[in-house]
Amino acid sequence: MADDNSWVFDSLVCFLHGPVWNAPLQTFIEDKSIIFDPNLKPDEQNPEFRRVHDEYKNLVDYMLGTFMDEMHITPEQFEFACLEGRNSAAMSGASPSRAEGGGGDANTFSFHQGLFQQIWAANDIRIFIRMMTQRNVEIQLQALDLIERRQASQVSQDGGEGGPEEG
Repeated sequence: MADDNSWVFDSLVCFLHGPVWNAPLQTFIEDKSIIFDPNLKPDEQNPEFRRVHDEYKNLVDYMLGTFMDEMHITPEQFEFACLEGRNSAAMSGASPSRAEGGGGDANTFSFHQGLFQQIWAANDIRIFIRMMTQRNVEIQLQALDLIERRQASQVSQDGGEGGPEEG
């Protein structure tokens, strides 16, 4: 029976890799992650976190519902595919050769786990807060890198003539 539904898992993974899923999700995560300060203790009861989580849950539910309708996937098949994704990711460390795909399966399953985490975050606010906080940190690091590059560029354009940055 598992083999009969393997197409569900495969099509779900393809969908999660695609722009129809990624564009709106990444836009949402980047726009809303600003409130998830890594310097504060994660608070699952924070009303603002809960509001953003509800918005995220609605977005994920809508996109997955549309996908399931288009692919004629039942809720049971979808649940099985998600469990397969979770189990494959959990087993990848213990036996990477378990899957039929051959070499590199541990990395593939690890990547799939990252994709499925976006789904699990809709149902678990702790995963959601962790994901949003991580994205906030990534954006802050990108901003710091950009500032550093601009300063280096300005110094090189000034030709090292002793501008206000030198000390």
